[in-house]
Amino acid sequence: MFHSFPYLHMIAVREDMRGAGLGTGLMDFFEQDVLAKGRNRIRTKAFLTVGSFNSAAEAFYRKRGYVELAAIDGLFRRGISEKLMMKKVTPAG
Repeated sequence: MFHSFPYLHMIAVREDMRGAGLGTGLMDFFEQDVLAKGRNRIRTKAFLTVGSFNSAAEAFYRKRGYVELAAIDGLFRRGISEKLMMKKVTPAG
């Protein structure tokens, strides 16, 4: 699936910089500029994973329209479940 649709491997904002709009700006770039406006017009879904321990990040992604598809136990770290999330991205007209 990730050969057909973009997968956001990692995004991080330094703790003391959170709440300043940096994460929103990075996600806007990923979703709008990379997916909707340009090179990948046919790629209308974006995927990412978020650790089950990271409720703030999960809430951030849900607010942006991402939905959980599955939980994968031990994907990156033993004892940590990762939630696979997807968002349908509408290409810009």
